[in-house]
Amino acid sequence: MAGGLRPGEVALADALEPDGPRLRLIGRIRSPWGPDDCPRNIARARETGRRATVELDPAYAPALSGLSVGQPVILLYWMARARRDLLVQAPRHV
Repeated sequence: MAGGLRPGEVALADALEPDGPRLRLIGRIRSPWGPDDCPRNIARARETGRRATVELDPAYAPALSGLSVGQPVILLYWMARARRDLLVQAPRHV
């Protein structure tokens, strides 16, 4: 990066990839549900009172600076056991 960091900027030490951008996993979402008891929609999930949790790798904590408790965020996630070869998927419950 030309010119280095400006005051107040924080960079991740190993963020630059020699072959260009790559997918980087920065944490985990832990779900209280398994394949046999997962609610099929958000309303049913909320009725259970159970909540998933987000575990962020501490190296990325500075990226949350300025967020307030309860503020909505958008999480992009990669499901650990999901198939990677499907272009179109048919949900089981349809």
